[in-house]
Amino acid sequence: MKTKWYGVYTRPNCEKKVSDLLTRKGIENYFPCRLTKSKWNFQRKTLLEPLFPSYVFMKVEESQLETLKNLSGVINFLFWIGQPVVIQDSEIDIMKSVSSENLDIKIQKTKINFQKIHEGPKVSSVEIDGVKTFKVTLRSIGYHLITQIESPKLTIISALQNNYKISHETEFIS
Repeated sequence: MKTKWYGVYTRPNCEKKVSDLLTRKGIENYFPCRLTKSKWNFQRKTLLEPLFPSYVFMKVEESQLETLKNLSGVINFLFWIGQPVVIQDSEIDIMKSVSSENLDIKIQKTKINFQKIHEGPKVSSVEIDGVKTFKVTLRSIGYHLITQIESPKLTIISALQNNYKISHETEFIS
């Protein structure tokens, strides 16, 4: 049977714990993080915080879902119309690419259009005063990833079958 990416909803602040449990069980998982700067007690601290609070993504077979639901820290899977949401590989690739670059990333909740979930992520950009704002719509989980970078530092390369990669080295290609 083929493995697919699924999202799991965790108890608050238990994303790292659930990710570690999945890793120990030999299950491929992804816990998207971002670096944030915080002012605490008159000191600047750099913190690692979840990009999607209470979400961890894992690649498993559908038959394993019921047993993984009972892991410590797991509340439930992400569901849409009574079925666990299958997250496309291209959406996970984009999350990994964007979060690995330590960009200033904002997330924004959006409505899910069930007819377009299978089309993959939607990438758009706008340039204002030399700063490009990129907005990636992750259709399967209903979020926008928004990041700003001074151009020409961000490239979006579209490969076969909606497989997107983001890198920081060349000009913007539309």
